[in-house]
Amino acid sequence: MVKKFVDGFGTGALLALAILLAIGDIYWIYTSLRIGSFFMFLIGVLGPTILISAPVGAFALIFGWPAWIYSIFG
Repeated sequence: MVKKFVDGFGTGALLALAILLAIGDIYWIYTSLRIGSFFMFLIGVLGPTILISAPVGAFALIFGWPAWIYSIFG
């Protein structure tokens, strides 16, 4: 019984993380369009760079954009 709960919790946590990262990447792309940065948009759309933009976008969605993002892309 406990094993089923732990397995279900792990699966749910992994699914929640995947959804948060997907929303984070969408937020990254949305912000790139808002500030008018084509390079930021390109990073959010290209395949391997999603590994960078999705966690930063998820962080920004929860805590706000770090200043270094605006200094690089803004």
